[in-house]
Amino acid sequence: MAMEPFEALELVEDQSTFLEFVRALAADRVEGQRSLEAGGGAGIRMPDGTRLIDLDDFGWRNFTIVDFLEASLSWAEDSDFGARQGISPNPWRQFATFLYCGKIYE
Repeated sequence: MAMEPFEALELVEDQSTFLEFVRALAADRVEGQRSLEAGGGAGIRMPDGTRLIDLDDFGWRNFTIVDFLEASLSWAEDSDFGARQGISPNPWRQFATFLYCGKIYE
């Protein structure tokens, strides 16, 4: 079974562990997409049946690349790139956190 993205994030310290995190995040998104296509996830349907997705079963809040990057950027600006949250100053961990926040930050 693949490692969960948050678990992989906690292990990031260098290039190799960063790439493992990115693999876990990508696999998580693929599973989230499959869940949505199968009708899973918490969302709202419009009267015409159009689904407005709030959250998939894997915790993704941002589904387009623009939303993902804007959420990452918002987190970086709001947290001083994690300094206000006590994120390690290790640049590999900081960038992994930046990507992870693209998934969860609103």
